[in-house]
Amino acid sequence: MERQTWLSFSEPPAALSTERADFRIRLSRGEQFDLFMEAGVEGGETPGRDRWRVAALQARLAMRAKRRRGATVRGAHSPRFNQWLDQSRADVALLTTDLPTGPYPYAGVPWFSTPFGRDGIITAWQMLWLDPSLARGVLTYLAARQADETSTFQDSAPGKIMHETRQGEMSALKEVPFGLYYGGVDTTCLFVALAGAYARRTGDLAFIRKIWPNLLAAAGWMTDHGDSNGDGLIDYARAEDTGLSNQGWKDSEDSIFHADGAYPKGPIALLEVQATPIPPGGRWPTCRPCWERGARRRGATAPSACARWWRTVSGWRIGGSTPSPWMGRARRAGCWAPTRGTCCSAACLRRSGPDG
Repeated sequence: MERQTWLSFSEPPAALSTERADFRIRLSRGEQFDLFMEAGVEGGETPGRDRWRVAALQARLAMRAKRRRGATVRGAHSPRFNQWLDQSRADVALLTTDLPTGPYPYAGVPWFSTPFGRDGIITAWQMLWLDPSLARGVLTYLAARQADETSTFQDSAPGKIMHETRQGEMSALKEVPFGLYYGGVDTTCLFVALAGAYARRTGDLAFIRKIWPNLLAAAGWMTDHGDSNGDGLIDYARAEDTGLSNQGWKDSEDSIFHADGAYPKGPIALLEVQATPIPPGGRWPTCRPCWERGARRRGATAPSACARWWRTVSGWRIGGSTPSPWMGRARRAGCWAPTRGTCCSAACLRRSGPDG
């Protein structure tokens, strides 16, 4: 594989090597000298002040257009609040790249200036009330890169949504799996949840119908591949040593450990992940019959216990220091841990359809 980068200068260098360019400039007192340089994948016109001014103007206008997307919120007689809003919109605009699939908020500059599944979904969800186009761009991009095969190198399985993608040399040569990597345990669940939130916010059911096969595939991954050991919890375990050892939102190597400091072996089921598999629409009445039928099929003998357990979860009590006494029963009954929703299976989505 051959890659090349062109460097162009407004003035020819006095000496040029593969590692540096030297310029010798003699200036009189008060004199100014401007050197313009351009970098790209191919050569072009000689850099100069006029080209720099045009490029700077275009960049400024593009950034201004990004900042003005969607609705605007202002606080009356609240200059500090407005400054905070302006800075936040500027930050999101700086991180957002317009792709053929629509706008996508990259994860961070400089090392994470690339699409990440979880980061893009959560950012789009937080911006949904102001700018729904961001969510549509994220959903379109991720749907186009949904896995359709199993790969231990990429930690992929049919229906799974990507964790990240990179275009560096090591990724292109498959020395590392991050060219298109799927090692995120919650991204697929969040993909379905964002689609439901987008539908409620915009009423754009035509778009939901367009990505409906992707939503079914994502829900299928939750039921067919997300639970590797059949205990009713979505879990993760990297398939090869090149993948991420931890695949939740805290994915550093030492982010998950036992009380004695030892690292657990997979599969690992994170508590916060169990709250994410909700149906498009995410409302309890939409899928409660399906949830109850699923619980009965798995031999649940105490539906009232499951109902009380659901109220505990939806009331945000489950994240406290004392686990809910109903969680064990719910797990044994095969119930998911919903947030204002319930189990999200491919069968449930197929029965309800994109129009509810």
